[in-house]
Amino acid sequence: MPPSALTTKQTRTSPTRTPPYIPSLSTSSLSGTLAEKIRAASTAGFPSLEIFEPDLLSSPLSLQQVRALCEENGMQITLYQPFRDLEGTGYLARQMKRLEGKLRVMRELGCDTILVCANATAEARNDFNEWVGELRQAAELAQKYGCRIAYEALAWSTHVNHWRQSWDVAKAVDHPAFGICLDTFHIYALDDNVDDLAILVPAEKIFYVQYADAPRLKMDVIQWARHHRVFPYQGAFPIEDFARQLVKVGYEGPWSLEIFNDGFRASPPVGVAQDGMRGLLMLMENTKKDSKVLPPIPEVRGVEFVEFAADNAAAPKLAATFAALGFAPSMTHKTKSVSAFAPAGVGADAGEGRKTKLLINTEPESFAQNWFHNRGCGPCAMAIRVSSVTAVIDRAAALGYEIVRQEKVGEGEARLTAVLAPNGSLVYFVDKECGFWNEDFDGALIEKEEKNAGVSLDHLAHAVSPVALPPHTTFYRSLLGCTPSSTVHELTDPYGTTKSSAFVGGVGDCLRFPVNISDARGTLTGRIAEAGGGVHHIALSVGDIFAYVDEVRARGSESQQTMLLGVPSHYYDDLAMKFDLAPAFVQKLKESQVMYDRDAEGEYLQCFSGQFDDQGFFFEIVQRIGRYEQFGAVNASVRTSILQERRALRKKIEKVVGAESAIVCTMGKLQLDGAIKRGRVVIVLCGSGKESVWAMFAGVLGAEKDVAVITSAENYQAARDSNPQDGSTVVYGMTWEIAHVLQKDILAAKSKSVFHVNTVCADSETPQDKFVGDACDYEFYYAKGCSQNLVRRDLARFLSFALGDRDVHKPILAKSRTNFLALTFPDVRVALQNLDILTVGADAVELRVDLLKEPVGMGEFNPIPGLEYVGSQVMALRQRTELPIVFTLRSANEGGRFPTEADKQTHQYLLKALQWGCEYVDVELRLAEDIRRNISEKKGNSKVISSYHDLTGNLRWSSADTNKRYHIARQYGDIVKMIGFANTLSDNYELEYFRSAMTSTFPAWPLLAINAGQMGQLSRVLNTFFTPTTHPLLPSAAAPGQLSAAEINGALHIIGQLPARTVYSIGNGRATPLNAFYTKFFNELGLPHHYTAIDTFSDGVVQSIARQPEFGGATLNPPILCGHGAQPSFLRSITDAAAAIGQVDAIFPVRSPERNEVAIIGDNVTWKGIRATLLLEFSVAAFTKHPAFVLAASFKDAAPIMYALKNIGCKIVYTTGFEVPKDIAAGLIEGMDVKHLTSPEDLRTAQHPRAIISALPADKSHLAQPLLRILGTHPQALKSKVFIDLANGPKLGDPLAVAASMGWKTFGIADVSAWTTVETLALLVSQTVPYDFARMASGRGTY
Repeated sequence: MPPSALTTKQTRTSPTRTPPYIPSLSTSSLSGTLAEKIRAASTAGFPSLEIFEPDLLSSPLSLQQVRALCEENGMQITLYQPFRDLEGTGYLARQMKRLEGKLRVMRELGCDTILVCANATAEARNDFNEWVGELRQAAELAQKYGCRIAYEALAWSTHVNHWRQSWDVAKAVDHPAFGICLDTFHIYALDDNVDDLAILVPAEKIFYVQYADAPRLKMDVIQWARHHRVFPYQGAFPIEDFARQLVKVGYEGPWSLEIFNDGFRASPPVGVAQDGMRGLLMLMENTKKDSKVLPPIPEVRGVEFVEFAADNAAAPKLAATFAALGFAPSMTHKTKSVSAFAPAGVGADAGEGRKTKLLINTEPESFAQNWFHNRGCGPCAMAIRVSSVTAVIDRAAALGYEIVRQEKVGEGEARLTAVLAPNGSLVYFVDKECGFWNEDFDGALIEKEEKNAGVSLDHLAHAVSPVALPPHTTFYRSLLGCTPSSTVHELTDPYGTTKSSAFVGGVGDCLRFPVNISDARGTLTGRIAEAGGGVHHIALSVGDIFAYVDEVRARGSESQQTMLLGVPSHYYDDLAMKFDLAPAFVQKLKESQVMYDRDAEGEYLQCFSGQFDDQGFFFEIVQRIGRYEQFGAVNASVRTSILQERRALRKKIEKVVGAESAIVCTMGKLQLDGAIKRGRVVIVLCGSGKESVWAMFAGVLGAEKDVAVITSAENYQAARDSNPQDGSTVVYGMTWEIAHVLQKDILAAKSKSVFHVNTVCADSETPQDKFVGDACDYEFYYAKGCSQNLVRRDLARFLSFALGDRDVHKPILAKSRTNFLALTFPDVRVALQNLDILTVGADAVELRVDLLKEPVGMGEFNPIPGLEYVGSQVMALRQRTELPIVFTLRSANEGGRFPTEADKQTHQYLLKALQWGCEYVDVELRLAEDIRRNISEKKGNSKVISSYHDLTGNLRWSSADTNKRYHIARQYGDIVKMIGFANTLSDNYELEYFRSAMTSTFPAWPLLAINAGQMGQLSRVLNTFFTPTTHPLLPSAAAPGQLSAAEINGALHIIGQLPARTVYSIGNGRATPLNAFYTKFFNELGLPHHYTAIDTFSDGVVQSIARQPEFGGATLNPPILCGHGAQPSFLRSITDAAAAIGQVDAIFPVRSPERNEVAIIGDNVTWKGIRATLLLEFSVAAFTKHPAFVLAASFKDAAPIMYALKNIGCKIVYTTGFEVPKDIAAGLIEGMDVKHLTSPEDLRTAQHPRAIISALPADKSHLAQPLLRILGTHPQALKSKVFIDLANGPKLGDPLAVAASMGWKTFGIADVSAWTTVETLALLVSQTVPYDFARMASGRGTY
């Protein structure tokens, strides 16, 4: 079976059989130094070498060293070349002197033949007798040195440019040291032939032969010759005709390769040399049949399987794709993470007629996983059925290909052998003797007959770079015996041209490999080739494409990668005019979205899937009628245009919703499905008398057992070793006193799954314990005098970040423009009452620690604020904002107030910032490297902003010093921040050039680059990542020239970068409070947008609104149903969340200015509001082991709740009041155990839920109260739990009050609506609004 462990590779070797002729290679064919070229040719098995004179002249090696190196590598120099323009120059003496010098060189090299090219200068004299006399003198001179002259007619020589002319000259010279050199390029470039070679030229007068193939190109012959020659069988010349004539003549000298190719000279020399040897061996094999140059090619009988590399996240999507295309899961590997999928109706023992299978390999530490991590999800290997595996592997070894064998094979499992293909993928070979299906896999292939059981593989198309085409050509031809098609198709792509040719071979042409190349990086082929290339297009053959398409669509898959592509209707209008087709047939094609082609031999019907994730491989469905042998190239432009459009649309959607929402930007993006992948141990340390904090940690993390207290080294070791395997989190408590006893154990403890968290009560008089604070991984400040809700919310956010359950950085990167608010208060507590207004539109908030002033009494302040004071400031700030905190300690030399000489304190404070869970830490580039390195090593989940500030006006963005500082900043930073000072407007233009160069070359490092000062304000407007902003309510700006977010937005609007948009509320929403809220929000940020409410809802209304140029998006209430055939016509696409939930409650435009098009995309934001509310006082870990309870009157009301629970990793869901329709909710509830409870007894015996979410209408919301009371008597009641009531309107009872009285954390519709508003604004206008601002100002959800 495919390798599921790292593999070993056979070293490439030279031919195992002695070839009938001497293979030779010119050094001009390879890249590298002369020494590298010699060694590469030897590695490839060449015993003979041509020395290209420029290689010798540029080499530091002496002539003796070159000769010795060749001899050490078993090689002889058989030709020295070239000597140009010897005859017909008029200055023979000088030429003879030059020739003699070359002959002396040859004597030192041990070479006896020099290549003399016929004169190619325009001044060459046209006097045959003169040439003959001069060349005879040259032959005499060569003979004195024991050498020979091989005279070559170049295709562009002035008078002698055909080989027959060169033979006429040689006959006239009539000297034993003078013969001819025949070069296939010069012969066939002029459309010449060698049909009379055996008649005209005796073998002894052919001194040397050079082979070069080439594609047929219409261009200047010199440019053709110097840039486009290739090895035999890689071009279009009739190389075999020449070789057969040469054999007929009886020539026994070297068969040499003289190649000039830009791609070869840019490729590793060993691989190129080996391809050259393969070409020569094939040529000898095909022209001297009795020589047995290579083991014969065994009979090839088709593709056994195609293997796809995936991880655990991609595998389900890939399996769904296969299922939609009619491939059913059939077998799983006995010991490895490999699953096989087969066309339904195909038996495991179906013999040679069995169909191609598709495999998904997610095995860790395997070839497939290496492929996945380097190139993403896609085909990484294939297996080919042959008559003899031994024979084909022997041939591969003789050709010098790498043989790959599995390293880890289970007992009784088959050991498959593969060959490494030029693109790095594996090609396995299997035969009748190989029983790996039965030996390695459990289960039998499905034998149930279905209508489309005839699905089989038609062809596999490869995307390769132009440089990689020659080695692929040799691979297909030499190892698999494929022959190239005679036609090269030019395929039109919206972003360039792709050339396509095909290789076909095997019994009944069972192997079909179209190969696509493109010089344009933006084409579909170009992008895939640039990423490494490989199979990107899998074509499946069916007997009835119309029935097949019907079945695919009937399976109901809505995901983009499995949906068949739609075809523009005008395609069929043109088709009807192009071919004489019956109107009914054209209509049938149109209804099924099937494309059509035909030629004189038959017809071709085809349709396509979308690309996997709109960027990878895709499938084609084909039906061949008659003897049509092509691949529907005429329709390629339609397919590429559709795929490119879909990809561009997806990118734009991801730009808008890639961060998913503001809650993602602020609370952070949850890991996949919110699921915790590994268990964690959290050890909470506290001072004596503060042990109650342990229960708070346990409650937030959902650890229901009583917190175990560590009192000894044995307890501590047991706690560290208790890493749970079920993904849960275990909490232990430890006092500072015990921590001192266990100092050595704590300092020695290092584990990625054990977290030590020190707790500090900010309003306690007990002094901090420095040892404990420094020894722990994290430190959490809290205050007993604070609202416990605030403390708990702060802790939930702190733990989610510290434990890696949320990523605040990725969603910020996904936004096209971000900024942070730079606070300048000496005490941030002064700002807390206005913080929600201050941070509207900000993506993070900067705490300027150097500006803090710690009072010490009598109006005095500590010159350096103490750590406890700074820690309490971080606590106060984090309790009142969801935004990430940028911890900045700006030194006096860089525009701040912290003492520049206090590097030790700076280091200490920065380390504390990491312990406090500050999401971003600003580290100045001026600090010593060991400090910067230490911060980088200990940053955990925080990101380091590597900063440099020069406010003197001396920084020059184009200088080498600035460039050097940038690269030093990248060394230990995740983000590069560089601040200069603008003296003139041109300083900003210089900065923009610098920004463009750095961000395009190093996109992995976000760049914050601005010029300070009033003249530099333009750079603040143009900066797109983390622009520092101020606010009118701040005491001062943090830097000269700093602008507010409103001022930046106003400037962007003026220069056309922020056009005015109108946001709509469509349906029965309450317009008055929303209008006031949106107006306040837009005004606060200086946005030019407007808000409009429309009560009437219809497709026509939405289409009319969406056509308006200022349309900015809309909320829909009630949501519209989508998916399963219900998607409205005005939507181009919907997000995955909307598809799974089946409802769209927000729509937004994705504009394509280059096409003057607007696509309307549907999304669902309600589930995001529910998710944010659930996580307000709980970490994700709290929901992984315990169920949730959903009450609703219908599945429609419950669907957003179910999706939110799935996203945070909830595995068990109880339902009451509705049934989950399995047929339409399969994707929504996949991976969840949904149980419908119908009686109080069911409730009492079920596991106690962590959460209850009620979507009952207001007049029925009281029905949740009996359920709460029953759970109040549950024998395993949870200590920490949450109740959410989504009812909006007057209620008969008060379920929130009942729940609160029974110990539930409670949230109502106003809380969820506020979070939903936050999400909506992030989606529609790409702006962040604080939850408190939305909660206070929107007025929603309070009927």
